[in-house]
Amino acid sequence: IENEASVEVCAVAVAPTLAQNWGGDKLGAEVTLPPGESHTIQVGAGDHDFLILDCDFEPIEEEYEVVIDSDSTYTISG
Repeated sequence: IENEASVEVCAVAVAPTLAQNWGGDKLGAEVTLPPGESHTIQVGAGDHDFLILDCDFEPIEEEYEVVIDSDSTYTISG
């Protein structure tokens, strides 16, 4: 995940597109993603939905049906 937004990211939820609920925070409790930084997370291949939250846990970005291959990079533009 690359953060090109102007705010720090504190949570990244990822779920398969057909899932009823968001997955847990893929960054982890002690990890944040400042603007301009990147972080590696593990997500299986397929179509996924992404919910990106700032440190007030307000949505920065929500994107659906993102195709993930074995070596994909998701860029947060905010």
